Amino acid sequence: MHGILHVLLFGVLGVLAVLSTARRYRVLIILGCIGLGLAIEIAQSFVYPDAIEWRDVRDDAKGVIVFAALAVLTVDRLLRQNA
Repeated sequence: MHGILHVLLFGVLGVLAVLSTARRYRVLIILGCIGLGLAIEIAQSFVYPDAIEWRDVRDDAKGVIVFAALAVLTVDRLLRQNA
């Protein structure tokens, strides 16, 4: 359940980030979202004695990549239909 939440929450972040930026910045913004997931895990490692949970970083990246890709495909298809 924990991993699913990471995928869904970062998926929403990826969709919002892709839809709110220009097309030429999409790759950069996706990398930034993945970097945010990594930064959160690094910050948590200072607060909690555990090491960085790489599974969480992986799940965050999965969510961003998959959901952002679906958003891009959907938006591009809608734009082509309306053109």
